[in-house]
Amino acid sequence: MLKILKENLLLLFGALLPILLIIFFTLAYVIPKHFVKSPQYDFLYLASAYSLDDVITQVTNGKLRIWIAPTIKNQTLPLPKLLRFKANIQSSIEVPIKLLPRASASGISTTEKEEFDLSELQDLRIDTKNIAPDGYKIEFSSLNEGGALNIIATNPYQSGFRIAKNGNIIKISNERNNQHKLQSIKIIGWILPQQDKK
Repeated sequence: MLKILKENLLLLFGALLPILLIIFFTLAYVIPKHFVKSPQYDFLYLASAYSLDDVITQVTNGKLRIWIAPTIKNQTLPLPKLLRFKANIQSSIEVPIKLLPRASASGISTTEKEEFDLSELQDLRIDTKNIAPDGYKIEFSSLNEGGALNIIATNPYQSGFRIAKNGNIIKISNERNNQHKLQSIKIIGWILPQQDKK
């Protein structure tokens, strides 16, 4: 028996290699989930089936403002969706938004950008750093992203995105468990508790 094993060692190794690789990659995926703490911070982002180049975002002193350029309104394109990734359920929910009413329809140019009403978010503090205080980082899974992610940037090429820390990877999906494939995503920032705001 031992002689047969020695003579067929290479064949045996070739047969076992795929199984060993499957075990290795399974452990590499599962182990970090047990040893890395779950994410603690929510974050906001925009999602749209169209380009988000004409959506302007600004965070000043932790406060968020969003405008749309006239091209979106004039072409009657669907408004982008504002979503909040909830760390406690590891999924995203839509934040209802609408355009602010205009004071007067007369004398206003159609080339004027319009602002969203974000009154529901007025008590939130946004941090636009690339990495959350708990160490999680937003990453796009596309190969087209290049270097490090600029937290206020659009990646029109992405096919899904995730947050990751020390090998623990969480794919971002909405409340319907869709992973935003073929959508443009614009990251806004992490939501901080009041005591974490510096």
